[in-house]
Amino acid sequence: MVVAAVAMPAIGKDAPRLARPAQALDLGRWFGADNYPPSAIRAREQGRVIAIVSVDATGHPTACRIDVSTGSPALDDGTCHIALTKGRFEPARDAKGRAIAAETILPVRWVLPEDGDDRLSSGPNDFTSIMTIGADDTIIGCEMIVDGKPQPADIPRCGGEGFDPAGVRASLKVVGSFRM
Repeated sequence: MVVAAVAMPAIGKDAPRLARPAQALDLGRWFGADNYPPSAIRAREQGRVIAIVSVDATGHPTACRIDVSTGSPALDDGTCHIALTKGRFEPARDAKGRAIAAETILPVRWVLPEDGDDRLSSGPNDFTSIMTIGADDTIIGCEMIVDGKPQPADIPRCGGEGFDPAGVRASLKVVGSFRM
């Protein structure tokens, strides 16, 4: 998932006269695949949102409102949630170089991966893995279901590195084939 964001100074008649607007710090770390709202992924929602973020004189965001919506409440709310919880700014400065409270524009483009990209969000998901282990302690079948949708799964991915079918069998005291 791709999320692009750039903080810009707010403009208009109510905007303070700034010598330097608030500057986002480490903006690339705020947004990433792990931050894409799971409900928006399931609904295949994407788009561009423009948020107005109020930043205090210490560089902390204090409020956020949506100026231009994506049409997706999950993406709009997600933008403000991320800005308020992860956002850090170099505060705006007035003509004398003093840190002042100001608003800044935060445009964000939420983009889902292209078809064929089977990466999954690491956000909260309903995850089920069904593994069939043969009597000889080899994995003979694997199914993965995320949020009710079957996902591509191959036998090496299913068990993961270091997976020990014999150990699972012994801990469950199972004799013969079993599904887990």
